[in-house]
Amino acid sequence: MNKSPASHKYEPNEFGTNEFVHFCKLIGAEPYSLPTSQPAASEFYRWVEYCNSPAGSTTLAEERAKSGSAQPYNVRYWGVGNESWGCGRELYASRVCR
Repeated sequence: MNKSPASHKYEPNEFGTNEFVHFCKLIGAEPYSLPTSQPAASEFYRWVEYCNSPAGSTTLAEERAKSGSAQPYNVRYWGVGNESWGCGRELYASRVCR
């Protein structure tokens, strides 16, 4: 078993939606939201609702407001899926564009 050096730290993966949108605002970028997996349609819908619904209009909008953003994020661009290049498979237009 390999043991990591003491200088290595655990990365808690706490840079989520709220932090990403805040970071985009700080650098003047338009958020492009890309799910890290293939979410079910209902999960994707809830994520859009969380980001873009006015505070007070839905439970998820209230959650966003409690997290520090009463104003909707108004994310305009959404990517569905992760690995649009095919998860390592070789994809050719002749195979996918019929």
